[in-house]
Amino acid sequence: SYGLLNLTHRDSHLEPTALVPGKTYEVTVQLNAIAYALPAGHRWRIALSPTYWPHAWPSPQAAELTFMTDGGCQLHLPVRTASPDDETLVPFEPAEAAAPYPLDVLRVASNGRLKRHDVVSGISELEVFTDGGRIRYRDNGLVEDSFNRDLFIIKEGDPLSATAVSERKQEMQRGDWHVRLETKSVMTSTATEFIVSNELNAYEGQTRVFSKTWNFRVPRDLV
Repeated sequence: SYGLLNLTHRDSHLEPTALVPGKTYEVTVQLNAIAYALPAGHRWRIALSPTYWPHAWPSPQAAELTFMTDGGCQLHLPVRTASPDDETLVPFEPAEAAAPYPLDVLRVASNGRLKRHDVVSGISELEVFTDGGRIRYRDNGLVEDSFNRDLFIIKEGDPLSATAVSERKQEMQRGDWHVRLETKSVMTSTATEFIVSNELNAYEGQTRVFSKTWNFRVPRDLV
C-alpha cells in the first residue's frame, strides 16, 4: 500500500498553510486500502520519502524531512475480529458477464514501461504506453484502433525540470471512411505556476481537417 499527503494540507485541504523550516509537526498519512490480511509472524516494511515522482508532482524546491522516532511515530492497522456470521460466509462465485461481442483482432492489445537514466546528466525518463490494439466488429465492419503514450522526465536534484507528456491516438474506419484524432499535452512548472500546453489534430483519411492548440497556467498554491 501507499499514501500521499501534501504536508501543507496537514490540517485542511481547503485552507493549506506553509511549513515553517525547523518546526516539528504531527501529521497523519492515510494509506490506501488493499484488502489483505497480514499473516502472523509477518512484518510491514515502511518507507518514507519527500517525493514520489511521477505519482505526485515534486515541490518547487528540494526538501529534507526529519522524522522523530522517539516513540511518536506509530502505524495503525485495522483489525477484523471474528464474528459468529463467519461460519455462514460463502466464497464469491465467478463474476457474471455477457457473451463477448463478435469481433476480429487485427492487432493484439499490449502495454509496457521503459525506464531510461543518463548517469552523466542525471536525467531519468519513464515511458508508459498502452496499445489498445486494432479490432473489427463483424456485424458492421467498423474498425477501431487506439494508442496511448505517457512520458515522465526529471533531472536529479532539479524538481523544476519535471515534465509530463501525454499523447493519445484514436482511429475509426469502415470502407472508404477513415477518421483519426491525435492529441498531445505537455505539463511543466516554475516555482509559482503549472504550465500546460495542448494540441489537437483531426484527420479524414490523410487530410488534416481540424487543428487547435491552447495553453494555460495554474498557480501552484503550495503544491
